[in-house]
Amino acid sequence: MVDEFQDTNSRQRDLVRLLNGDGRRLFIVGDAKQSIYRFRGAEVQVFRAERTRIETEGGVHTPLTTSYRSHAALLERLNTLLSHVLDRDADPERPWREPFARLEAGRRLPQWTLNQPSLEVLVAPGSKGDGALERAAAAIAARLKELVATTPGLTYAGVAVLCRASTSFAAYEDAFEEAGIPYATVAGRGFLERPEVRDLLNALAAIADPADDVALFGLLRSPAIGFSDPDLHRMRLADGFAVGHLWPTLCQETSPRAQRAAALIETLHTKAGRVTVAELLKQFLDSTNYRAGWMEIGQGRAARNVAKLLDDAVRSGLVGVGEFLEYVANLRDIGSRESEARTDSEGAVQIMSVHQAKGLEFPVVVVGDAGYAGSRQGDAILLDDVYGLVLRRKGDDDRKSPIYTRASARNDDMESAEVARLFYVAATRAQDLLILNGNANEPKGDQLTGKGWLKPILPVLEIEPGRLTEYSELGNRLIAAPANLASLDVRCILCEPQYAFTPDADPAPGAPHTASSQQPADEVPFDGAMLASLSPAPTTKRDDQTPDRVWRVVPARTSTQAPPWLIGKLVHAAIAAWRFPTEPTFDAWAKARSQEYGLTDQPRIDRAIAKSKLLLRRFLNHTLYHEIASADLRLHEIPYGYVRDGQIEEGRIDLLYRRRDLWTVVDFKTDHFGTDEAVRAWINQRGYQDQVERYAAAVATLSGIWPQVKLCLLDHNGVVRVEEMRAGSQE
Repeated sequence: MVDEFQDTNSRQRDLVRLLNGDGRRLFIVGDAKQSIYRFRGAEVQVFRAERTRIETEGGVHTPLTTSYRSHAALLERLNTLLSHVLDRDADPERPWREPFARLEAGRRLPQWTLNQPSLEVLVAPGSKGDGALERAAAAIAARLKELVATTPGLTYAGVAVLCRASTSFAAYEDAFEEAGIPYATVAGRGFLERPEVRDLLNALAAIADPADDVALFGLLRSPAIGFSDPDLHRMRLADGFAVGHLWPTLCQETSPRAQRAAALIETLHTKAGRVTVAELLKQFLDSTNYRAGWMEIGQGRAARNVAKLLDDAVRSGLVGVGEFLEYVANLRDIGSRESEARTDSEGAVQIMSVHQAKGLEFPVVVVGDAGYAGSRQGDAILLDDVYGLVLRRKGDDDRKSPIYTRASARNDDMESAEVARLFYVAATRAQDLLILNGNANEPKGDQLTGKGWLKPILPVLEIEPGRLTEYSELGNRLIAAPANLASLDVRCILCEPQYAFTPDADPAPGAPHTASSQQPADEVPFDGAMLASLSPAPTTKRDDQTPDRVWRVVPARTSTQAPPWLIGKLVHAAIAAWRFPTEPTFDAWAKARSQEYGLTDQPRIDRAIAKSKLLLRRFLNHTLYHEIASADLRLHEIPYGYVRDGQIEEGRIDLLYRRRDLWTVVDFKTDHFGTDEAVRAWINQRGYQDQVERYAAAVATLSGIWPQVKLCLLDHNGVVRVEEMRAGSQE
């Protein structure tokens, strides 16, 4: 007997035949609609051919069409839904496509009294670049809180978010963190990439070798030590414009923070290689209150991950720091997807890929990022069972060969068939309630459309006429749009562009929601040395959204493109140092900064420098530069902190200058904007006006003079554009 036969290939089939001897004692079990491992070599057509062969040779084919997982009402909707995703009829010319087959319900009633249609569609119109997926995730967080609060017996442990790709996890992790929903990411990529884990790995590397500038930089600017970027920049340029190593300069610093940091590193450095990595890490945590600090500001997720890394170090039993770091580096290099620490609460929402959910079931299933369309480029080499080995080579007329074109079309068709089967697996994990969630296209009339799995689904929803006209591009509500799917009722909800989850708000669709004041959990900094002086009651808001971590920028595939965030950091660092491409040493300085930020390959460094120089030259040619250069006083990267309405407002101002008695705040952005409408949408979506108010209030609090605020867009359709922002007393 061979189970899961749909995930075999022709070589495995031949092996089974050899083991079977005379061929009369074979019993196979499988479902072609659940064949989802083509990327591992599975060939669904092998299962279908073997099924046909057994029937032809007198064997018995017994279809299993009864589902004991989903209740009757949900299964009725699933049958209608899946009939639009899978093929209706078999096609002998395309044996890799298994047609839809109706399922019968093994149970009539749901386990939980959910009091609504068993199929929901909750989408946020807009592109991912505009934050639509994050809004959809925030809306699903509100919906789950409502479900758990109003459904007796249902806990978060009964909910799973299933995504096609692990790149979709972050939106749901951030949304659940914001909403206070316990969750566990199953085999996600997140653990080794989490900032608190990176901080500790940087700390271990710097303790083992204080001359490692990148690791030491990451440690010093982490919350465990708390140096600001301007302080570190000053230390690197201790001898004028010559870039020096951080460690000797740190040891010569006289500030209490620097002396504590140097003493800690030196003390632990003498123990490195003499005690276990776990003991070394434990002493670092105890000395800096690093884990306690995360707990102090309510970041249980970070504290659990710190404990998990310590536990990993204990279980490794390693003494050599380098050996432990090499082990961690190897995990990254081979693409290990180690999961984060699980919550210790009574139940947590599980976030996982559809492949990881195979064979599992949950009372409530959210198909996350259902609008994900993937991004495929033509393979350089195709191995086709008809055309054999095919290379993507162009002829003298710069066209691909006809054979490659045919083989590529077949390959794409096989891939799209597997994507459809992947949705089948995801949808059939639900026992009581299925929710489709993601971003969709902007509504047109009474019609919704989308990409990915939503592409064949949204057009067949019969939305109640006139409901989509309530949707507003300036709104912040969840719009209820009752719909039918072949006369079956479906709960359809649209998330307006300004929607943001507010913990105390009514989650019911149609109720207005105000923008949340909290920033994503990853962006909340703390200073271990300063926490004791802060009352635990106020929450901290932060304007600077630049990640406080040192990245290792290693592209998954060969690319010469530099990450936009790194170009932004280079430009901001140049303006903060008031250094421009007109200086002969600018390229050397920019290269050092790029390497400091983690960029390692020369082509990407060159692209980052070239793009940064282009933006800076535009700024040099603008009147704003000349106005700032001739100012009476110019200040860069000004940190601020003040209390407003019982909350600590904290952030950093890019540039502040004074001409005569007038102060001006300038906030620089390197994002690309193609139109004025895109600028307005960005300002409205990001809640930027509130940030402007905080900048102005901070300056007014410190100077007694209300400033003007300017937003300087360095890449507005190829030119610099300056927006005069109104704030406070200027209204």
